Amino acid sequence: MNHLKTRREALSLLGVAGLAAWNASCSTSAPAAAVSCDPPSGGGPSKRVAIIGGGVAGVCTAWLLDGAYAVTLFESEAQLGGNVETVPFTVRGQQVLVDIGAQYFHPGLYPNYARLLDLLAIRDPQDAAKSDLYPAPSTITIFDPAEANPRFVSPVLPDRVWPLSADWNGDGVAAFAKLPDAAKALDAAGDWLTPLDSWLQTIGMNDNQRNNLLVPWAGSLFSGDIEQSRGLSALGTAVFVARTVGANPTDAIYYQTLKHGLGQVPTKLVSQCTTLTVQTSTPVQAISRACGTQWQVQTAAGAQGPFDAVILALPAYAAAKLVAGIDELAAQKTALETVEWYDSHLAIHTDPTYAPADPANVSFLNCRIQGGTCEASMNLSISVAPPPDGQPTGLWKSWTTLRNVQPANILHTVQYKHYLPTPKSYGGNAALAKLQGQAQVWFAGGWTKPFDTQETALLSALDVAKGLAATASVHSAAFAAAT
Repeated sequence: MNHLKTRREALSLLGVAGLAAWNASCSTSAPAAAVSCDPPSGGGPSKRVAIIGGGVAGVCTAWLLDGAYAVTLFESEAQLGGNVETVPFTVRGQQVLVDIGAQYFHPGLYPNYARLLDLLAIRDPQDAAKSDLYPAPSTITIFDPAEANPRFVSPVLPDRVWPLSADWNGDGVAAFAKLPDAAKALDAAGDWLTPLDSWLQTIGMNDNQRNNLLVPWAGSLFSGDIEQSRGLSALGTAVFVARTVGANPTDAIYYQTLKHGLGQVPTKLVSQCTTLTVQTSTPVQAISRACGTQWQVQTAAGAQGPFDAVILALPAYAAAKLVAGIDELAAQKTALETVEWYDSHLAIHTDPTYAPADPANVSFLNCRIQGGTCEASMNLSISVAPPPDGQPTGLWKSWTTLRNVQPANILHTVQYKHYLPTPKSYGGNAALAKLQGQAQVWFAGGWTKPFDTQETALLSALDVAKGLAATASVHSAAFAAAT
């Protein structure tokens, strides 16, 4: 299925993120043919900012700066959202909405993002009936199809008790029972540099628990390469446990999805803006100095600006290309190139080929070991709001980057590059943090923080807004009041 066509169809069907909606709520204009150094006319903000990249970080930054700055947001794709992408599928003649990229959040791990959803009237913590939330129990199965039994099936009290008494499950239950407290201690220490394999050896895990359970599970959360996962940041992996598991580790962890998809979030943010110009389908070719200390942005249509500041809300590898050749940003380029990434291929399908053969062993997250790889397959019948008939969707969301066999009935595929949380990447993050705002160039994105999520994308936007002293923004003030 053609990826771009599918996204456009999704936007049309959802009616939430098309250009018409953006144009109705925000100002738009044709690109200027040349940069004028004359001060802006009219009654709007006197300072102008360019944001390059319309993913979560870019849109959140635009929202936080709105009113304090005249913001121009450049996005190369036809729609905003980046890895936030809601696509409709037809199941038994009914529509099912699936978030292809970013999909889940948990208030413990995403406290600021949850507040943002409150402000947008998407989430109502006082009245679940008024919220768009759908709970997704984050159960786990780790298995090798060549073995007689799974290596681990998570118990859930009181609904799935039997894994507690299965002989083959003992090491797994013990490992995942011990993991939360150790992860919370690591989180409290703020240690992002210790490698996963080294840390596991210090918290009393035996060889089977470390090599056959926790290291493969970590691989399934990232690139799928088991050996590579040994060198990942221990806390960069364990933070998803440290901040979500409650007092009883056998209780289900409930992540949350949105019944109408995360795609509504960037649309609502943009609809509230009054001093924002959105230019989609507008790849930025270069940035350069203009009018002395200001910046201009070069697109295929010509130069635009001048801008008092430029915010690169892009992946590090893309931002590095834009600052290449600019001498005063040489240190930024070096830091950006230090951050590591990996390729990720996903498929939405109806074939349960990557799930355990026995339905009793199937979980929300099914981590299938194959040689030196371990990739995950999400059971969307558990985690996505069902269609109107109330029956399971029968859909699966699987990582297929390293699979030797593809699913039989693929409905949609997509490719991403994701941040790899390694000590090397953190070195690049730390170096870049010291350079933020120099020459009035800023960087935003979840990857600028120790773990790349919608929460950290928002945190990066908050950092930029604070650095630019966006005190006149009603949205920044509203968010601060809600914190």
